[in-house]
Amino acid sequence: MAKVFYGGTVDKTVANSGQSVLVVKTRPVAPYEHCVVAFDGSTESLEALEVALWVAQDAKITIIHALKASKSQQADLTDAEDKIRGHVRTVLQEFADTNSQPMRAFELQLLIGSPLEVVLPYVRDVRPDIVAIGRTQKTGLKALVPGSNTYLLLTHLPCDTLIAARPKKSEIRKMETVSRKKHA
Repeated sequence: MAKVFYGGTVDKTVANSGQSVLVVKTRPVAPYEHCVVAFDGSTESLEALEVALWVAQDAKITIIHALKASKSQQADLTDAEDKIRGHVRTVLQEFADTNSQPMRAFELQLLIGSPLEVVLPYVRDVRPDIVAIGRTQKTGLKALVPGSNTYLLLTHLPCDTLIAARPKKSEIRKMETVSRKKHA
């Protein structure tokens, strides 16, 4: 019962850490092949995409965006898709330019419903190696309020989960050094 009120160890670690946290749920046997990023255009989801590009460097990237629209609003869906696709392309191009790499391809899935309603079933069907989500500062019961799905997703996702925080400049330099060594 204490976990419900105060949050569990992982929940507290994620909420109180200024660092990205990778929760490994399956034994690593190979590099990540498929990464799903929950993306809603927020700063937290941008961080999730950016950190996922470092962690899953050679993986196929699928962006999932949950829309709170009905299927009858088709024109709005097309507009939303164009905006999201453009936003993701910008992030991927900046990452590619910074690291002297070609821009990564990605798949975009616009799904109607709340993040919990669409991300969990999608992940269960597609079975990616890793899911990247943005970090919130909330723990325990506060994590259950609308708009805060990180803890619930972390608890129920069957695969490795990356809860992203924007890396500090010193960490980016370390990642760039590792990336250069890998590609040399």
